[in-house]
Amino acid sequence: MPSGRNRLVSSKKIKRSVIVIGAGLSGLSAALELQRMGLSVQVIEANNRVGGRIHSMQHFGSNREAGGTYIGAKYKMVIEFAKRNNIDLIDVSHMLSFFKEQDFALDNEIIIQKDWPSSKKNIFPEKFRNIMPWSLYRVLTKKYNPLNSAGEWLDKKNFIYDIPFDQWLKRKGFSEDQIKLVYGINVSYGLDAKDISTLLLLYRAAFSSDQKIIDDKVIGYTALNGVSAFTDAMSSQLENEVHFKKNVLNINSGKDEAQIFCEDGSKYIATHVICSVPLSVLKGIIFTPTLPPKQYEAINNIPYQPMTQIYFSYKSKFWELDGYNPSLFTDSLAGMFSASRDSKSPDEITSFTSWVFGENANKLDKLQKKEAGELIIKTIESLRPAIKGQLEFIDLVSWGNEKFSKGAWAYYKPGQISKYFSIIGMSHNNIHFCGEHLAKENRGMEGAMESGILTAKKLN
Repeated sequence: MPSGRNRLVSSKKIKRSVIVIGAGLSGLSAALELQRMGLSVQVIEANNRVGGRIHSMQHFGSNREAGGTYIGAKYKMVIEFAKRNNIDLIDVSHMLSFFKEQDFALDNEIIIQKDWPSSKKNIFPEKFRNIMPWSLYRVLTKKYNPLNSAGEWLDKKNFIYDIPFDQWLKRKGFSEDQIKLVYGINVSYGLDAKDISTLLLLYRAAFSSDQKIIDDKVIGYTALNGVSAFTDAMSSQLENEVHFKKNVLNINSGKDEAQIFCEDGSKYIATHVICSVPLSVLKGIIFTPTLPPKQYEAINNIPYQPMTQIYFSYKSKFWELDGYNPSLFTDSLAGMFSASRDSKSPDEITSFTSWVFGENANKLDKLQKKEAGELIIKTIESLRPAIKGQLEFIDLVSWGNEKFSKGAWAYYKPGQISKYFSIIGMSHNNIHFCGEHLAKENRGMEGAMESGILTAKKLN
């Protein structure tokens, strides 16, 4: 049987008990659960592969992840699925220390980590001067977290924290300039401290703490041969093959059935529909009858994170020439320039990736891939002369430019959790919703599976 990511089935009119829109981790988890329940399921996918925002790529014989890759040690559903399906997981705990080994480029000056506490550019309060800027917000949201566990984030008593992060930081005594340094450089949620809900960051910190395993030294895993092995295995277990290139335009929901109309002219009929597509894509689908006004407002207003990844090979060990760490966290267009390491021999650097978020990602997304790659190389070379002529552009993945994602993940602006979360995933007649953005207890891959399975069980 061919790989799930390569099958393409055309259709004009298909009728099933349930149609699942989207062949990402959440949609496929829902489909397998529905199939287990004895229902006839058809998964349709707008792209030409399964996986959604899980995407393992092969370049020059080595694997690179463009999407979800990390599996926490307490990701019970993900780990159990891996065991049942002989997906080899590798412990990445020994590699995590390398991610902390990066120097800091601020205002075109490189500051090595050991010099940061005494640097003139370090304007943090005395008790936080030894913490690097990219780590401080995590330290603060852990140290002053009112949530005893991640599951408490949706308790109404905690909605008082659904405020701008900069407001929360000011209450902790931070100035505007300090806040820009804490949460204004290449941040992975929102554009800056004014754009993100404190409650979301507190939830992330609580979830991270919940994942800690005291008795076991394993912190986390990834898949040996690429995380796409999960969604490939799921799609191969479906009784009905995934239908690809099915870009949904309209969904009409009636009393007893729903009709789905695709861009290629095909039509699907089902008793129930599960939409697992990102909100950024969902808002482009026309629902008849229309969604409730507040739910429609939520789908249209909740933003998705701009993120662009640029991959490079290297010719020589330039870090041995200039004495800096191989990786560099910057306030420039290059974002976080990070060394990728071999999972079996983490001392060995295989390539480099620039992780660029927010407005800088938006800027790069306006350029052609090669043009963006060359611009990043020039930016890094201007910071580190030893790199000049040592990097070669391999590839670029922009989740913001991806037609069927339009961003890396959902995030909540101040006030949006208390206003929208309870209604955003509500069923509409016989249409239901799932996705990592709707998970209540978990995040990442575990959250995607949680949401898909729980939504499927509603149809039991």
